[in-house]
Amino acid sequence: MLAPVVSFAVDRYGFPRVLEAVAPLQLARSGAGAPEIDIPAGARLIRKAFRAAPTAGACLHHALVQYLLHLRVGPEPRLVVGVRRGTARLGTGWVPDAHAWVEDAGVPDGQADFSPLFALTPSRGLERFDEASV
Repeated sequence: MLAPVVSFAVDRYGFPRVLEAVAPLQLARSGAGAPEIDIPAGARLIRKAFRAAPTAGACLHHALVQYLLHLRVGPEPRLVVGVRRGTARLGTGWVPDAHAWVEDAGVPDGQADFSPLFALTPSRGLERFDEASV
């Protein structure tokens, strides 16, 4: 249900505005007896949800929906957006190759090919990383 809503919101309003809306969310955790969904299982569920949605969504859309899922069930989520320098060139600059993913906030594993630009966790809020910290 959230897949098309998130895709529409990001496409219509842009990621910064959607992030402003999502960052303060502290959804109530599911009660006792609710299934635990770890990060890899959450990613599989989100891929299936987007396959059934009218829009395919990009990694950013998938990561936002998975972040919202893990606010309710599973480990504390960490939504990360990172960048890798691409090989495509525009003029004298470079075109960034960006990626968004969700990881367990207690055990961040990162994406080896990407340096994080920022991360969002419920307990720490929005963290920005400069070049010296990545």
